[in-house]
Amino acid sequence: MIHIRNMNKWFGDFQVLKDISLDIAEGERLVICGPSGSGKSTLIRCMNGLERHHAGKIEIAGNPISTDGKSLAKIRKSTGMVFQQFNLYPHLTILENCVLAPMWVHKTTRKQAEETAFRYLERVNITAQAHKYPHQLSGGQQQRAAIARTLCISPKIMLFDEPTSALDPEMIKEVLDVMVDLARENITMICVTHEMGFARRVADRMVFMDQGEIVETATPDAFFDAPQSERSKAFLAKVFSH
Repeated sequence: MIHIRNMNKWFGDFQVLKDISLDIAEGERLVICGPSGSGKSTLIRCMNGLERHHAGKIEIAGNPISTDGKSLAKIRKSTGMVFQQFNLYPHLTILENCVLAPMWVHKTTRKQAEETAFRYLERVNITAQAHKYPHQLSGGQQQRAAIARTLCISPKIMLFDEPTSALDPEMIKEVLDVMVDLARENITMICVTHEMGFARRVADRMVFMDQGEIVETATPDAFFDAPQSERSKAFLAKVFSH
């Protein structure tokens, strides 16, 4: 589903991604972890062209992402993204947030778009909030609304960029529960997260990054029980000491 070869990315003189190669199968659930500043979020943002890569190759479902940004519209039609800060339109109700992309991008009728929206709002347990505005919802409810909005475009791939890091601790579980439920479906999921319990429960494969490089790739059991690199061991020791 996703094919990355020798991909590099710079911010000015700073190389943020170094020779990244990664293949992600259809329906696979991949968790990317690593210390802050390791390039995790930049990598996931390159997967739908929010950040442009400067060298190497990225293909999404057989469609190459060109370095000049062409071909992105097709890729984004089947790729959904859930952000750290929810990124809901503040001037629109939750329902309006959910029907916007299906109507404008997929040319769905209003009636169909609303039926789909209510189906997914029910799935994330916030149907009662449909006619409220984002500022009237808690952080956890906003993130669940953002997940519902993403599901409304029927994505083949869902990208999650630290979806719980802006939430209060008691709200994290309600969002992770929705994601665990989603993981049972045949959606390809790539998630950048610090939630290691969730990662172990849901991931088919772990990718550990540090300083712009993929240091280790392993099954969750192998990664957590017998990490191979010193950097992985140090990271896990720090995570589990808190």
